Amino acid sequence: MKRARLSLPTFVALIFTLTSAPIVGAQEYPIRTVTVIVPFAVGGTINSVARGVAPKLGQRLGKPFVIENRPATQL
Repeated sequence: MKRARLSLPTFVALIFTLTSAPIVGAQEYPIRTVTVIVPFAVGGTINSVARGVAPKLGQRLGKPFVIENRPATQL
């Protein structure tokens, strides 16, 4: 069985192509306001935790976080 071999010009072209590709920068995330949906009624433990964590996440990520309560009957 014959092994495939790269010629020197093909090898150089391959290396040049791989190393000269532009580095794609990641986009800023999140781009807009983040809505956190709490599937329980207002006043519960989960709602309190979400409302306590949201401002800290907003400060850390630099975007506002909005808490929206949607009890199971509204989903």
